[in-house]
Amino acid sequence: MTAERQKIRAAEWLYRWNLSSSIIGIVFTILTFMGVFTIVLGPIFTEKFGFTYLQTALLLFLFVLGVIIGFGVYLDKVIHFWSAQATVATTRNPYLVSALYQKELLSLVYIQVPVLKSLRALLEAQSMDE
Repeated sequence: MTAERQKIRAAEWLYRWNLSSSIIGIVFTILTFMGVFTIVLGPIFTEKFGFTYLQTALLLFLFVLGVIIGFGVYLDKVIHFWSAQATVATTRNPYLVSALYQKELLSLVYIQVPVLKSLRALLEAQSMDE
């Protein structure tokens, strides 16, 4: 693999990392919750139920996963949270179907574009060094 191709691959992975940062934050939050409460609840679950620390961590993971999935299903299927939000936004701006939401535009302008500019500057600086 050439150096130019490696730079392009690095740019692709950094761009993907940036797009998935919200999901990564959720994953790290879950892992932190599990770690802290495994330490706190581990001795209690060992004494009362005979669980090991691993079993306690798995139980907490299943609980958190159930809460997240349950809350998502509730918001999506029961109260139709996102469809109402999209309807209100489209009613306010009928041309929104082919345009970005304000949140997406702000994310693009203040998060993704600066990351891409800095990555481009880094790649150009490396090409001048070679």
